[in-house]
Amino acid sequence: MKRQRRWESLLIAALLCAVNASASTGPCGFELGQRIEAAVDHPAGAGTLWEGMTGTIICFDYDDPILPLLVSWDGWTAGHNQTSFCESSILPYAFNSLWWIHCSDIRPVDVWPELFDGGEAARYFSPQRVVAGQSGQPFEVGFQIWNGGGGYPEAAIYVDVYASRDTFIRTSDYYLGSTNCYIGAGGSMALEVKGGFPTDIPAGFYHIGWIIDPDRKIAERDETNNRAWVTSYQLTVAAPAGSRSLELSAAAGGQISDPGEGVFTYPSLTVVPLEASPDPNCSFLRWIGTAVTAGKVADADAANTSVTVDGRYDLQAVFDGAHLVIEDFEAYDALENQLNQTWIDGLGYVEPAPGHPGTGTGAIVHCPRMSPAERYMVHGGMQSMELSYDNTFAPWYSLVERQWNEFQNWTATGADTLSLWYRGAHDNAPEPLRVAVEDYSGLSVPSMHPDPWATEIEEWSRWDIPLKEFEDAGVMLSRVKRIYISVGDKDDPTYDSVGVLYFDDITLAHSQMQQLSTGGRP
Repeated sequence: MKRQRRWESLLIAALLCAVNASASTGPCGFELGQRIEAAVDHPAGAGTLWEGMTGTIICFDYDDPILPLLVSWDGWTAGHNQTSFCESSILPYAFNSLWWIHCSDIRPVDVWPELFDGGEAARYFSPQRVVAGQSGQPFEVGFQIWNGGGGYPEAAIYVDVYASRDTFIRTSDYYLGSTNCYIGAGGSMALEVKGGFPTDIPAGFYHIGWIIDPDRKIAERDETNNRAWVTSYQLTVAAPAGSRSLELSAAAGGQISDPGEGVFTYPSLTVVPLEASPDPNCSFLRWIGTAVTAGKVADADAANTSVTVDGRYDLQAVFDGAHLVIEDFEAYDALENQLNQTWIDGLGYVEPAPGHPGTGTGAIVHCPRMSPAERYMVHGGMQSMELSYDNTFAPWYSLVERQWNEFQNWTATGADTLSLWYRGAHDNAPEPLRVAVEDYSGLSVPSMHPDPWATEIEEWSRWDIPLKEFEDAGVMLSRVKRIYISVGDKDDPTYDSVGVLYFDDITLAHSQMQQLSTGGRP
């Protein structure tokens, strides 16, 4: 049986394709280019495909009675590009949208259009902060619209954009603009709305969203999925300069119960009571913001305190809890949840499908099963990640990576530091140690450990990296996609270094709290 391997070469696929290039009707009566939908959840083991998701048949494998149909799924990028088994013409498809399917896993879609938003990766607005009542402020919103149905719309598709106090976008929200397009069955289009930000929107926090076909002029299969919004960040409409105002927000892990979140204005100097409430299993850390640095908060370390508002300030309550943990390595085992299936090393893995080819470097990872005498292998809990590096062959460095299926919003935590614990060994070869963060756009920015001998440090040591390093280089920390750890320098290799490192307790942290903690080597 064919393996669904995403790393199959497109060039090889094109060369191997094609004995029945003229055939348009394939197995089970389906046709090339036919619009279909999933008839079951997780067809052919695709964990993120669900019943009702739509796609297009792009080729057939007449010799495979199990998985004869190759489908390009609308707006889905967790698949592969494996077309080498195609024995028919290959129709155009989106990158990483393919999955081989059994006939019983799909059914034809009807002739109705089906309009929906293309997902968070294509959504944005800019800037993220404007001033209330100020004219001449440019503002733009972008998104992608799909027609996942089997029919063509009878009219232009209009999309209206709004600023909303909550995540249910309504026509009664603050109108920002509109655009329109025409999208055929199975097609998509990236759209933008640009203009000056309206001067009548009051100060506050807003979700930016849109309604597809707001007047319902186009008959669709499903009319309930036409609203979407940017989920990874909000718009701040600040009070005008010179006003007495307070921007109050709570980071992940709690809320502000008094006076709540928002932008508050006051006619005169006012002392405002504050109360922050942590979520279950979380704890209050402190207040941060310009009101703290200006000395206006009575006690920044107390959940119940007050702030004196005599100008324009911002203030955020931050909390401790599991939401700050990026990785503690405790969930992995030797069976169904192996470490190298999440932290991809140089070798990768084959099962479960579609597998991963690995980073192609000298890195090998596993979770050590330690005895009581081997507690040195772990910083906290019962497991860590052992990274063996061998830089004696091309590409002369070692790299592991972790990718998330959903964007990680590091800004929502209020943290300003990426913190990880590591240890090496005195007999390790000295090599540069780096951590890199990559966002949804593919921008990857590395940070190198300041100690060139870091790989030889034998005790557990904490490495703190200011998130501003990544942000200043352009990484969108509200949409983190991958994190990398590398040993060695591919541009200036040593050619002969090998060693073992251990990593544990990778977290987001607040630098002010880190300074109060003890233990470890910063």
